[in-house]
Amino acid sequence: MEAGRFEDWGFGLVNLISDKGVVGAMTIIMRILDIIRIRIMDREIVLFSFIQGIKKINASIPVLLNVRESYDSRVKEGHIIVSEKVWVLVLVVLLNVVKVIAVAGEGFLARDMAFENTAGPEKHQAVALRINADLAAVYRCTISGYQDTLYIHSYRQFYRECNISGTIDYIFGNAAVVFQGCNIISRMPLPGQGTVITAQSRDSPDEPTGISIQNCSILATDELYSNLDTVNSYLGRPWRNYSTTVIMESFIDDFIDPEGWSEWSGDDGLDTLYYGEYENSGRGADTANRVTWAGYHVMDYDEASEFTVSEFITGEEWLDSTSFPYDDAV
Repeated sequence: MEAGRFEDWGFGLVNLISDKGVVGAMTIIMRILDIIRIRIMDREIVLFSFIQGIKKINASIPVLLNVRESYDSRVKEGHIIVSEKVWVLVLVVLLNVVKVIAVAGEGFLARDMAFENTAGPEKHQAVALRINADLAAVYRCTISGYQDTLYIHSYRQFYRECNISGTIDYIFGNAAVVFQGCNIISRMPLPGQGTVITAQSRDSPDEPTGISIQNCSILATDELYSNLDTVNSYLGRPWRNYSTTVIMESFIDDFIDPEGWSEWSGDDGLDTLYYGEYENSGRGADTANRVTWAGYHVMDYDEASEFTVSEFITGEEWLDSTSFPYDDAV
């Protein structure tokens, strides 16, 4: 796929809309699978609209997501653009009009999209976007929810200039992933709860996985700020024993607890995890009172360099073809 392909696409659209419940939903899926063969400007493109009020739909189709709107605007009822150029499987789950997008495959790209799970904090785990696609890149997208917003399931992933918000473990999974230039925003949780940004689940020292947050802004909503006396907020906690997360050259505001990081269950993983910070700024970036676990590190340049785009996700080999910007070093 050549660089600049987003700018010169001429979209031909087919709307498939139904309000006939499950039967209508299945009719839509069948029509989608039939109409994928239509070619528009030598590309196979379909746009369809989710229906409301059904219990669950599972559909697998090749997709590329892109909407020509400001990245912080709301996308209309979860439109999806389907293209043969990127072969990705999409699982669309509708539960009480809550849209969950789950992507698998290779080469998934999303640009200027909004993914939102509207379940609210009282529904507990509510994923807005799950990606287990290798060489996946997401640019200028909004990903919002509460608990478990973004499931970075596996493989190599890259996020640039995105707005990501949630309450508990809202960036979680076991991908090798780099976030650059993103706003990472903690929201007000339920009474009695705290907030945790990351829950990385590396389970073996041999896995090349982890979360790298570089040149990002770690922020809180106004509502959370007004309740800092009752809510503790952390950068991450270890979902598995070899959990790996680093924060580099980022702005960390002072809603983050001085200890910075939280346990998952007692002492589990505290000696084997790798949590690191490098050259961060902001009132929440002071490492003087951080946790004293064996696995916590105030990193030097060489250590930080291992978590860059070029070293951690071999981004120089594949990100140029996306036309998305990236920084390859610290």
